Amino acid sequence: MDDFSVYSPIRVGTRLRAIREHFDISQSEFCGRVGCTVGALSNWENGRQRPQPKMQKRIVDTFDLTLDWLMLGRGDARVGIYRELAVKEAKISGV
Repeated sequence: MDDFSVYSPIRVGTRLRAIREHFDISQSEFCGRVGCTVGALSNWENGRQRPQPKMQKRIVDTFDLTLDWLMLGRGDARVGIYRELAVKEAKISGV
């Protein structure tokens, strides 16, 4: 798989959804933590858009993630939850 397909908005969206599911939080709760709108998060999760760089930083800082994992699916997401998130991402994306 090339970098472009890994960086696709759809794959970023499945990782965002996996983060929410791991922490058992709603879209509204996620948005409250990172400072975005539910509409923006919905667009990201459904692959219509990607978070802008400033928001990417807020997300990784808030949930103690790596930017490489969030945007490219590479490396560890976060110590202790990487495997769970990878499994959830695979289930969501149908891999």
